[in-house]
This record gives sequence, structure tokens and C-alpha cells, in this order.
Amino acid sequence: MIASRLLAAGWRDWAPAQQQALEEVWDAWWRSTLHEYPGHEGATDVSETVAVSTGSLSRWLAVWAGTRTEAADRHFDDALDHWLAPPGLADLRLGFRDELHAGPELLDWLISLEESRIGAAQLFEIERLAYS
Repeated sequence: MIASRLLAAGWRDWAPAQQQALEEVWDAWWRSTLHEYPGHEGATDVSETVAVSTGSLSRWLAVWAGTRTEAADRHFDDALDHWLAPPGLADLRLGFRDELHAGPELLDWLISLEESRIGAAQLFEIERLAYS
């Protein structure tokens, strides 16, 4: 709901200093989340908030791909279970009002990861979704 409220408030039209402050908070929050498990929030919740707020998952997924800690990997395993549960990745929408259609962006990222990071059964399902 936070991201939806920020979008409704037009945060992208705020003064540059205010926009930068939000971006710095999101970046610190995301990195902090990836470095502690289980932490206060799950990575799927935090990534949803920051992605909907900024309009894209790419920036946040790039940080995740480069963060190879036990905590980040455990969050990743949890996220895969969440994303692959019905209704699944194909039509994944994020945000309180489904503002961000994230499925295609997320599938592209998952396919780009090294295969050893994803279990065989999960990789099969991701590839099935990506190439069907």
C-alpha cells in the first residue's frame, strides 16, 4: 500500500532532494533486507514496494543477483516458492492496485541467472513459462 500511496502522491514530481531521499531509503532498505534472514520483512514484500514505487524491478533484481550472501540466497529460495505458486509468474502483478506487471521482467531475470542458483524443478517451471 505504501508504494501505491506514493504513486498517488506523485512522488516523481517532488523536489529533487525529496526524490533522492526516497531513493536512498529504498536502496538502504533493500540492501539491508538482503543481508538479514529472516529479518523484519521478506524480500518479496520489500522488492514489491520498491519496484512499484520506482516502476521497475530491474534495478532491485540486479542488486539481488550481485548479493551472494546466505541471507540473500534464503530470501531467493522463499521468493521462488512464492512466485511459482498459483497464479504464478506469467501474470504476476505487484502493488496494492496491481500497478506493475512484473511477470515478464522477472522471468527474463530468472532465466539470466546461473543455473546453479535455481533448483532443477523450479528451473523447469521457469523455462516452461518463459518459452511458452
